[in-house]
Amino acid sequence: VVLVVAVAMTAGSLAWALGQPPVYVASSRLLLAPLPGKALKALGAGGAGTALGRLSTETQAQLIGSSTVAGHVSAAIGGRISTEELSRAVDARVVGTDLIEIRASARSPQLARAEANAFADAYLAWRSAAATADVEAVRRQIDEHTAAVDGRLAEAGRTIDGASAAMAALPPPEVSDAA
Repeated sequence: VVLVVAVAMTAGSLAWALGQPPVYVASSRLLLAPLPGKALKALGAGGAGTALGRLSTETQAQLIGSSTVAGHVSAAIGGRISTEELSRAVDARVVGTDLIEIRASARSPQLARAEANAFADAYLAWRSAAATADVEAVRRQIDEHTAAVDGRLAEAGRTIDGASAAMAALPPPEVSDAA
């Protein structure tokens, strides 16, 4: 009786498994190279302008798999797949010090590949926009400092011009022969 039940359950499980549509998995890998030391210094390492430099690889993997990135991917494909479906279909995990693997599952290999690549592209676009914003903030700071220095130089020039004019208006010193 036990053998008959085991065979029947195995046969039923096999029939159920064969009746399921196939699920395909594709992956993309992102190498998150850190910013060079000179770039971090220019951006004010430790300051407000280095958000990307402070994010751990684990945090970045969580961002990739977030509903925010899924929303960008959904919008990029015209909403054909909802944010929720994309969030469930994609997983990002750290596979090395600066390496993240994005895995997507779908009913076709083409869709799985497209989802994995779309998440990688969306995250890289976000990173690029964040880096551009950091550089723009530093450029504005440099422009402000340059304007302040130019203002101080102009004031110093006016002071020198005023002192030179005052000196020119003075009578020449008297020379005495009393020596």
